[in-house]
Amino acid sequence: MTICVKQLNLHRSVVPTDNLFHKVSTLQGDPYILCLLQEPYVHPDSHMLVGIPSDFSVVTATPSAPPIRPRAAIALSSNLSSYCTPLLDLCSPDMAVLLFSPPSGTPTVIISFYWDGNMSALPQSFVDTVCFAKTSRYQLLIGGDFNAHHPSWGSLGTNRRGNHLIEYLEEQDLMLHNDGSHTFHNSIRTEALDLTVSTEAVELVDWRNDEIPSLSDHSLIEYELSCNCLPTPRTKSKEVRRFHRINTDNEWTRFADHLEDLLRPLSRILSRDASSAEELNNKVDILNSVITKAYAKVSKSSFVSTKKLSKKKPYWTASLSLKRAIARRQGRIAAFTRSPTDHANYRRALNGYKKLLRKERQMSWAAKFDNSTEITITRTFKS
Repeated sequence: MTICVKQLNLHRSVVPTDNLFHKVSTLQGDPYILCLLQEPYVHPDSHMLVGIPSDFSVVTATPSAPPIRPRAAIALSSNLSSYCTPLLDLCSPDMAVLLFSPPSGTPTVIISFYWDGNMSALPQSFVDTVCFAKTSRYQLLIGGDFNAHHPSWGSLGTNRRGNHLIEYLEEQDLMLHNDGSHTFHNSIRTEALDLTVSTEAVELVDWRNDEIPSLSDHSLIEYELSCNCLPTPRTKSKEVRRFHRINTDNEWTRFADHLEDLLRPLSRILSRDASSAEELNNKVDILNSVITKAYAKVSKSSFVSTKKLSKKKPYWTASLSLKRAIARRQGRIAAFTRSPTDHANYRRALNGYKKLLRKERQMSWAAKFDNSTEITITRTFKS
């Protein structure tokens, strides 16, 4: 089996976030999916990630007081979470770290990393994490936005950070998987800023720079991580749906305790009145993430028969599909011609898609609450 890896700098925007996970949702079957994200889209007050589907687990730095915007995150599909352990002690706002432990074979430390352009040297936290993987005899996979220039990965020039990074990779005996293609595009220049690095034993295949515009300034990088010891995942075409069940009063008490612990640092943000539909939408995303985390700590998995689930999002419309197609087309034209006029047309199409996306999400929430006359809460018990 292979793990489908997606690596992208989301540029702190809802549009590439929605576009990425729409692309993921179109994959056939129920594959193992791992997303290495930089500059993710976050709530402006709590700095919690929003826009990530509820069936994905997210690894970021532990929330701090005051909250600090994370610039690196890892999102993994639910069928992969049982093999992964977040290494929260090693996480920082610019680095997310987890340990992938397959049923057999050597574990792998996986890092999503953002190297701040104002820093001249690699952060000590990054160096310590690489050292931890080496001393523990783990394999290592790093995907990130390094903001460094060197011809070794396709840059047009060289800077001090690039020289420092290439020396560090050679010193640590790490392989570079980039094929020399540029991963950053704007109206002024194109560059290779996003890198994929690993130890030699990591079986990484089919590294590619996706030609379809990601609707971010950075290109989507895709590759597969080979791991033959993973079982074949359950396919969604068999009309089987996983859900979590809490069975005893003791588990409900533990759930309530976990939920209280997770909500305590967010109480000030969540208690404020929402001034707009978008802010309400962000608060609901935060609540959904917190409840899911608390539930996962105490719940048990079961399988029940159900009708085939539609992957279509409740707010998705034909107009959104058309706007996205237009934005992608303008993005391809701008990347090919490098014309300021074509790039302006691309930005205009992208902004139009972004505005419509936000509007449809807000209208979807408004319609949902307008049509709701009653809310029923149920608990499931074993008979």
